[in-house]
Parts: sequence; structure tokens; C-alpha cells
Amino acid sequence: MKILSAVILSGAAAILATSAFAQAPAAAQAPAAAVEKTGKHEHHAWHHKGPGFARLDANKDGAVDLAEFTNMDRLKKADANGDGILSQDEITAMIEKAILERKVERATRRLDINGDGTVTLAEIEKQKAKRFAVMDRNDDGKIEKSELRPWKRRMEHKAD
Repeated sequence: MKILSAVILSGAAAILATSAFAQAPAAAQAPAAAVEKTGKHEHHAWHHKGPGFARLDANKDGAVDLAEFTNMDRLKKADANGDGILSQDEITAMIEKAILERKVERATRRLDINGDGTVTLAEIEKQKAKRFAVMDRNDDGKIEKSELRPWKRRMEHKAD
């Protein structure tokens, strides 16, 4: 429970910090523009082309403009009662929803073996059959403890 609370609070802090930075005055944004014009590269955590960047790049043009960066839609949706104040419960719900969405995205990518955007039971079954064949080292149609990798055997032993 303490870990979940810590994750929720750190997520809320990150979301709120992003909103605070996004509302900085135009003068504070000038150095970033100058860096871009001179061709120098400035490194930011969100600069890479990972999933976080994709979430910011709403129009999927490969760049995050000011409107996308300062987008408050997610925070406005989190304000369930519409009072303009995010309560602890509203922040918790928003972060739990974001965590769940990310887990679903990861699971979908992992289960979508052929990468077509659709998860089918047939492709999962085919992948499991391949995995079984690799684990069945003596090709007898069964997996015995002796065929498991040593680290897997240790983990099973600890669980017993």
C-alpha cells in the first residue's frame, strides 16, 4: 500500500510539475527557442521518441508544440466534480487510470505477436507452442524440472 501511495504521489507531482512548467511566461521560453535556432541540442527526458513523447505528440507530427505541451484535457477530466480543484481522490483516480492504460498498452504490444494491432488467441497459442518447444529440451512432449534453466529452478524452489 505504501508503494502504491508513493507511485501515486510521484505521478501526481510529475503531472502537476509539467503543468506548472507549461505555464511559464513567454520570456522563459525564449532560451529554448534560441537553442533550437542555433542547432544545438538540449536534452530533456521527454525529448526521446518513446511512449511518453508519443503521448505528448497529440497530432503525431513528430514534434510537440506549445499547445500540445500545455494541454490540460487530462487534468480537466480528472476534476470529476468540475470545481477547478483536484482533490486527493481525483488525483488518485487519474493516476490509477494512467497506470492501468499503460499496463494495457504494454500487454497488448507484448501479446500482439505479429504486430498487426490485433491480439488473437491463435497468435498467442502459436507463440506458447514455440516457447514450449524451446523449453522441452529433450523433445519428449513434456517439460520437467530438469529442463528448466537453473535460475528458473531456483525461483520455483523458493516458491515451494
